[in-house]
Amino acid sequence: MQIRAIAYVALGLALAGCPSEEPSSPDPTPTPDAPVCGDGAVDASLNEQCDDGELFGGDGCSPTCQDEILPGESESNDAPEDANALPPGGAVIGGLPRGDTDCFSVPLADAGWIAADVTGEDPAQCPEDVVLRLFDPAGNQVATGTPGMLGCSGIDPVQDPAARFVEAGVWTVCAEGFLGRPVPTYTLDVVVGADSCTLDFPFTIAEDPDSDGTPNTCDLDDDGDGYDDTEDNCPEAPNGDNNPPLTVDASGFLRTWLIAGPYADLPAGGEGGSCEVSDVDPLTDEASAFPQLGQPAGDLTWFAYFDSNARLNFLHLMGGPTPREVYATAWVRSPVAQTASLAMGIDDGGRAYWNGEQVFEVGSCQGTNVDQFQAPVDMAAGWNQLLIRVRDQGGGWALYARFLDGAGEPILGLEVSLTGPEPFSPDQTDTDGDGQGDWCDETPNGE
Repeated sequence: MQIRAIAYVALGLALAGCPSEEPSSPDPTPTPDAPVCGDGAVDASLNEQCDDGELFGGDGCSPTCQDEILPGESESNDAPEDANALPPGGAVIGGLPRGDTDCFSVPLADAGWIAADVTGEDPAQCPEDVVLRLFDPAGNQVATGTPGMLGCSGIDPVQDPAARFVEAGVWTVCAEGFLGRPVPTYTLDVVVGADSCTLDFPFTIAEDPDSDGTPNTCDLDDDGDGYDDTEDNCPEAPNGDNNPPLTVDASGFLRTWLIAGPYADLPAGGEGGSCEVSDVDPLTDEASAFPQLGQPAGDLTWFAYFDSNARLNFLHLMGGPTPREVYATAWVRSPVAQTASLAMGIDDGGRAYWNGEQVFEVGSCQGTNVDQFQAPVDMAAGWNQLLIRVRDQGGGWALYARFLDGAGEPILGLEVSLTGPEPFSPDQTDTDGDGQGDWCDETPNGE
């Protein structure tokens, strides 16, 4: 990165001479100070176009005493809530005294994008080190551009996920000197686009949960179930009549479950620590339970959950006092009979059943760690039922689950169902008529 050097004029100091026998020369006749940029007087001999008596830009006169063509910033604009509206064209000139911050706001459309960078007084060079910060409409800082990154201090929607597929609202870019250092002048250039979907931006699994190659923001059918979002009563839960089969994700994790919970104030089981799963059985016979959407699960009801993440976070689904417990279940279809390891990360204690037999239990308190606990299981060719019970003693409450082969690699291509030992067969039924289809309604029966 090229950094523009600022020349400073060295002032000579008169040194007192030693006494001599020769008569001293008379004092020279005082002369006026030589004109310089920043003395408040325009001097044509220096090719000055302006001189406002200081050496910071953004006020119409540059630090080299040239007229600034672009609009300048106006104080105070030190925080997102005090930001200047970015002028038409997206370019503005500013200066940063020590410790100063300049903020500029711009409206963005839903699914839009934003890019920003700075240049110096010479557009081909970078200014002194400038840090750019991007704030969303709620005032949260979501991206940072620092010296040494793309451009001079670029915020780039290709590199910064927060700068693409944005939510509609007023976004803010703030500029400040690195570690609060002064920056005599900078030009901020901001470019915005109305539709990230028209550009070849990268996207994450979370942005494309149905893995159809199109992020949800740009997808007319977010869940890939054959129903446009405007007609789908569960836009992010695949409940179309011709829905493709559900499978484990690209890393083998189950992300589709029937859930029942929370069951609160259950006493810890056994003689272990407080994270032991309770001996109280809310399902009466959990080993042989056959969960069905909307059907009783003890005093509660089974509901469906389609997660965009491998980590099933129960805190996103339910509250209630601790200790508390929850059930998560699904049917898994293997194309062949095989021996596998049920690999889990459990926060906190847990118990697992495979085809009606208990295959695992842990009573320790810990966070979720991928594949931390493993239990051997025999997968039959065809459908198999998995049911996991998870206790929360406080703090986090979550679950990872997948299957590993004999080499410790994830088993892929397993089909998943929430409707029993059969291909997943949902529909657009809305039993309680609340506008939410049963497959995305935590209370499908309206209870």
